Amino acid sequence: KQPFSREESGSYQKGILTVISDPVKIAWVVTPRPAVAEAATADAASRPLTLKPFPETRTWFVNVISQWLPKCPPVYRLAFVAKLIRTAEGGPAGVSKLLNSYLYPNVQIDSDPSDFIYRINRKCLSKTLGLEDRQINRVATWSALMFSLQFQAMGLDVGTGAITLNTPAKPTEYVACSLDVDISTMPGVKTELPHERLQQLFVELATLGTAIAERGESND
Repeated sequence: KQPFSREESGSYQKGILTVISDPVKIAWVVTPRPAVAEAATADAASRPLTLKPFPETRTWFVNVISQWLPKCPPVYRLAFVAKLIRTAEGGPAGVSKLLNSYLYPNVQIDSDPSDFIYRINRKCLSKTLGLEDRQINRVATWSALMFSLQFQAMGLDVGTGAITLNTPAKPTEYVACSLDVDISTMPGVKTELPHERLQQLFVELATLGTAIAERGESND
């Protein structure tokens, strides 16, 4: 933990909401929370834990932050950041096909994407701010993920108090396409962002991030 920083976290509606603040920034972070009913089944517990579906979660998160923005301190930079994962069938060839569906024709990926990472920043002017010095960074990082998850069941003997663990012999293997979007106003700007437009600006940032997730890479 950094000096002069503060972190508060707790269960809130559909996830775990954490607020991290220090003298120069405030970050609102939402992470998934396993449901008790789902955690009781091996099939659900062996799947990646996410805040799906993304469009619904995005809308929910934007609404949460929009309630706070009118009351926040002066803002000089604003950002919307999200990590998305989409699993694929068919091993490495399957994730290559999935990545190509988002990146082609700008990038072509062969049948083994294990070390693949592609990052690009396609800047654009803000429609909310409408000023030349108020460009928006649209950073997208695409990569291939290969990981495994293993469910471990715990049992309690009420009579003896003994705890037993039951672990399947084989973990569940996954291959997936990963996308990190980081949509933000430009750094180093010394003038405050218009307070009355912060809500509209945050919606714009989230919308730009969603467009990358839906359409993949484009030059528009």
